[in-house]
Amino acid sequence: MTTYGLARVSTPEQGLSFQLSELNASGCAQVFREVTCQGVSELTGEADETITGWHVLIVTRLDRLARSTRDLLNLIDEFAKKGVQFKSLKDTWQIRPRHMAPDALRS
Repeated sequence: MTTYGLARVSTPEQGLSFQLSELNASGCAQVFREVTCQGVSELTGEADETITGWHVLIVTRLDRLARSTRDLLNLIDEFAKKGVQFKSLKDTWQIRPRHMAPDALRS
């Protein structure tokens, strides 16, 4: 199982350094960097192509992944269908597909 990080900002001026530092410290094998226009709540490009079943996706905060609760729930549903585990470093929220062991996300 490979752990990937996603560092995302809405504008280039925001900078990714804090997120990159946190994600690298959490042991991510690779960190995807995205500068997206405001309102984008989906994985794009290489992250979308790479992250599949039996992988873990980590973000620093939920708002780095989705812009609304509805978008977050839709993404989590997509992850579950793909067999992707999800974890937020700063928020007490994580998911794992039902067929995965409970200890798979322990840090």
